[in-house]
Amino acid sequence: MAGQVRVEIYPRLRDHLAEIVAPEMRNRADRVAAVAKSDAPRDSGRWAESIHVEDHERPGAFRVGSDDRRSIHIEYGTEDTPEHATLRRALEAAREG
Repeated sequence: MAGQVRVEIYPRLRDHLAEIVAPEMRNRADRVAAVAKSDAPRDSGRWAESIHVEDHERPGAFRVGSDDRRSIHIEYGTEDTPEHATLRRALEAAREG
């Protein structure tokens, strides 16, 4: 019986908590995106312009990413090009500061 009560309450509690933390989580995601954009390589500017914040499937969660087709190569590097790690470094900077 107690398990059923938890199952019924948990989704409502999760959604309520998500409403409370969503604005702060969005602010953090925006800061990560801003740092990433300022640190992004500037060959054409497309990579920096493509960095954005989007909603995650989980309520109150967000993703910082890029829809530039070259993003994986810029972030992680290739055989010929070292990684730039734009998003990783931006996330680390946000955690530290």
